[in-house]
Amino acid sequence: RNASHLIRSRSSSHRDWSDAVFNTSVNPEWTHQWVLWVSVWCYALHILEEYFYDWRSWAARTLGLTGTWQDFFVLNGFIMVATIACAEIGWRFPMLALSLTAVWGVNAIFFHIGPTLYMRVWSPGTFTATLLYLPVVAMVYWGAHADGVLNAPALWGSITLGFVLMFGLVGAVRL
Repeated sequence: RNASHLIRSRSSSHRDWSDAVFNTSVNPEWTHQWVLWVSVWCYALHILEEYFYDWRSWAARTLGLTGTWQDFFVLNGFIMVATIACAEIGWRFPMLALSLTAVWGVNAIFFHIGPTLYMRVWSPGTFTATLLYLPVVAMVYWGAHADGVLNAPALWGSITLGFVLMFGLVGAVRL
């Protein structure tokens, strides 16, 4: 009895991780996958806010980031392409699609809202991070749950990947 339970648990665990990375049971009629495309537009508006309110200078003064405007555009161009790719991939690769959503949450909390509250100096990008990113992050994860593609490995894997991506990108700019 115990041995069959262990086999069943191992099989279920493997299936969860497999579904988190590559969901083979994609329903072509997903009703909430569209919100991934909303995140593309939110990201575009966020880039504009950061650019027009000179986020680069703020980041150099307050966070010690030494990137140039060229770094800003190259990095944001790369992230935009990745965001579009994740929206297109959608629930077929839930952990991957959700990982860019997790980047938005990490960016909002640790690079805009947190520094603004801690330093008591407004961070360019805080408006879109607060008013767009946080609600869209919640909507995307809720939509993945409602559509049956958000299991524990997809949730925790995407959050972990989101942290790694966000802090890795910032580390790349710091060099």
